[in-house]
Amino acid sequence: MKTSFDIFRFYLAIQAGFLLVLAGAGLPAQAQVQFIAQGQAITVSVGMPGFAARGAPEVSRQSGMGAMGHVVINELIPKGESFEAWSSLYAIKLEEGIALSFEAYVSQLLGIYLNACDMEIRMVGAIQLEDGHVRLIIPCQSYRDNPATGELAMFDIRQQDDDFINIYQHWRGAAFSADDVATWPADSGKVGGFLRNADAARITAN
Repeated sequence: MKTSFDIFRFYLAIQAGFLLVLAGAGLPAQAQVQFIAQGQAITVSVGMPGFAARGAPEVSRQSGMGAMGHVVINELIPKGESFEAWSSLYAIKLEEGIALSFEAYVSQLLGIYLNACDMEIRMVGAIQLEDGHVRLIIPCQSYRDNPATGELAMFDIRQQDDDFINIYQHWRGAAFSADDVATWPADSGKVGGFLRNADAARITAN
């Protein structure tokens, strides 16, 4: 019998494989307009999230020196929502000059969710696309400090030398069961849209 980890890994693998085939066929990314984050050494551009089709998203842009290096965080949420109470959040986070291994960086991220959510590590799905490039799907069934609310989070994380690129999208809704995909706050179309954008992401040196 498959564990939850196996289920999520299998589900993500199907979505990623299917979308890679589409990309190879020359189909366009989800949107022609690009969402861009520019750091000191690199610039990242990805397609816009699906909710952008319903109106110009709300935008937050932050940059500066963090505890470990230079940080840029650009975020989008649906039009009319607030950054305190969003239904979906789409972002690019650049962390440059970070003295961490790839494994330590990913472990820190997982630790945040394990502390904040009613979930277990076995529920996390992960695909290692290549060295220094992983995709995660994290089903936060419910927040520990707000048990009525849950979050599905997807991350595309890459390392280039001492720089980390983190493209991610979160969907928030009612608490759900990690073992039942039908209860997730994002359906396969939304998950697939994120994967397609991640596949088509462009990273260039400044």
